[in-house]
Amino acid sequence: MFISSNIEQSAELLKFLGDTTRLKILNTLFSEGKEMCVNEIADAVGASQSATSHQLARLEALNILCCFRDGQKVCYEFTSAPIVESVKNILKIV
Repeated sequence: MFISSNIEQSAELLKFLGDTTRLKILNTLFSEGKEMCVNEIADAVGASQSATSHQLARLEALNILCCFRDGQKVCYEFTSAPIVESVKNILKIV
């Protein structure tokens, strides 16, 4: 049985994942199975680099993604945080 805080945290995560662009970003990274740079992600999800960067920053703030520089490029990949497995399981369902 979930305690109240787990239910609230789950609801917040599901609300957060309710954004189409964020889901496209996560699905793209999950499908590719490797890190990707912002411009690659933006092209794959059909969003501007600015909008993509904004959503990537939000995903990074939740410790779902982490970023690193590859020369002039900023790239993202999944973290090893426990929340990532939950997100990946959700993506498998949708």
